[in-house]
Amino acid sequence: MSGEASSAAGLRRPGSVTRLLPLLLTSLAGTACAGGTGSTRRARIDTLPSGRIVVRNPARGTTDLDSAWQVRVLARIGSREGGTPASFGRVIGLALDPLGRVWVADGQAKEVRVFDPDGSFVRTVGHEGGGPGEFKALTGISRGPAGRMWVMDPKNTRITVFDTAGRVVSEHQAHSSFFPCRCGFFGGSRWFQAIFTGFSVDSQGIVIEDSALTPVDTLPMPSRPGGPANWTHTVRSGGKVVGMTSVDVPFAPRASWTASPDGHVWVGLGSPYRLVEIGPAGDTLREIDREYRAVPVSGAERDSAIARLAYFTKQGGTVHPDQIPDHKPAIRNLLVDSAGYLWVRPFQEAGATPAWDVFDPRGSYLGALHPPVEMKAWTTVVTGDRIVTVVTDDLGVPYVIVMSLDRGAGSPPR
Repeated sequence: MSGEASSAAGLRRPGSVTRLLPLLLTSLAGTACAGGTGSTRRARIDTLPSGRIVVRNPARGTTDLDSAWQVRVLARIGSREGGTPASFGRVIGLALDPLGRVWVADGQAKEVRVFDPDGSFVRTVGHEGGGPGEFKALTGISRGPAGRMWVMDPKNTRITVFDTAGRVVSEHQAHSSFFPCRCGFFGGSRWFQAIFTGFSVDSQGIVIEDSALTPVDTLPMPSRPGGPANWTHTVRSGGKVVGMTSVDVPFAPRASWTASPDGHVWVGLGSPYRLVEIGPAGDTLREIDREYRAVPVSGAERDSAIARLAYFTKQGGTVHPDQIPDHKPAIRNLLVDSAGYLWVRPFQEAGATPAWDVFDPRGSYLGALHPPVEMKAWTTVVTGDRIVTVVTDDLGVPYVIVMSLDRGAGSPPR
């Protein structure tokens, strides 16, 4: 946890955005879809008088994606042996440049390494330090306009822009935060980044900036329906607050978000299964529902989640098992690929083969895709015909996996 003060205060917060989003999410929270029926009917798409598009999807998709789409591993980049370019410490971000090369941001090594699609090492970009092109706390990477790579470094309070040859093009002052943030995305020509204004995930705000990182707008990060989703312990000494620790309530639903290539924000509600598209002016453009059956939290999962919070209770924090939900949320997180398809990672039963629910750009549910490796949203990039993600082996060693994505007939361009 960083001790830096948040600089979110003072940014312009237009009323159309800050008023609309919380009201929208509050109203949606009370209209959950019915449980899945196993139906194979297609999505119902309606356009309201306001212009908002509403898409209602059945539990089953229209396509057997595991058969219609082909995902194949092309390269596995990584090594248990230290001292090589493929020896990663902590991969915190990935990006693909216009040449198809993979940029790997290593937060432990404080550098970026570039590899060809076949896994061949190309170069190292940056290293630890405070000078131009150097990093103190590298926390994320994103491909921006003109194919340039934007690297986040909150301890140097800046974002450094590199060209495809690894040369520094520009540096921009970045907003500081209580927590290092890897939540930076380019959507069109705008930069979207989460700013933490407190000690929990529920205290996020989304700052929208132009390509010069000048603040344009802000969105409040919606909290889960029903109230806070964390337990907080305040440390006092001599009657004064000297510290604070916060942990997430296991399996509590919360909203997740990402930016799309057209500069819109997609918000996924943890419960019900609902996706909301927010336009540049803060207006709601589209709502997408999908029928689903909530997955129960097993006793073993509950006990395991509580055991993982031992560090919190040792500090004096209190865990309230009765506040842990009986069912898992519908949505874990989401991403939008370069062709505008929505990829939603749902909560599943323990031991289930990891799946991603895929929606086409209109919002119709295509079906569940089971990739050959587990993909996590924050370290996964999906382009027209490539997927890059990070996995760890049984020793916790990270590997970057490069996969081809063939969507069959009518596959969108890369």
